Amino acid sequence: MVRIIDYKARMSAEGEPFLALIVQGGITLVKSKETGLYYATAKKANIPSTFDEETCKSLIGQTSDKHFMAANTVPVSIEELSRRHTIPVFAKDNESTISHQEFIETIAYVSDQIFGGETILKPSVRVSHPTKGRIPSAVGKPAK
Repeated sequence: MVRIIDYKARMSAEGEPFLALIVQGGITLVKSKETGLYYATAKKANIPSTFDEETCKSLIGQTSDKHFMAANTVPVSIEELSRRHTIPVFAKDNESTISHQEFIETIAYVSDQIFGGETILKPSVRVSHPTKGRIPSAVGKPAK
């Protein structure tokens, strides 16, 4: 989630004035390197805009749950990822790498082992295109 919290007047490298929106992400928990305790923080960023001041003022407080990664992607289940997407391989020797679904399942398993008493949400997976490589039934077989 991203929320517009303010705007500021800026100057481009060419000396042209513009307004930048100041956006803030959702709360993130960070572990202190000094104390080992967790604290809450949120990241901020300045985004250049072509809006006038009135538009910028009207946008303050608006939110978007669209992450930049969601823009050109579609949701996919782990099962569909296993069934329809291939396993990436190295181009030089066609050697298989870890598949996306294996990586996701491994991280989910390790998270459950480490945070056993906590509720672990089901992974939310998005893809922009099918992965090119070996089909699951061809794993371990030599390339021709």
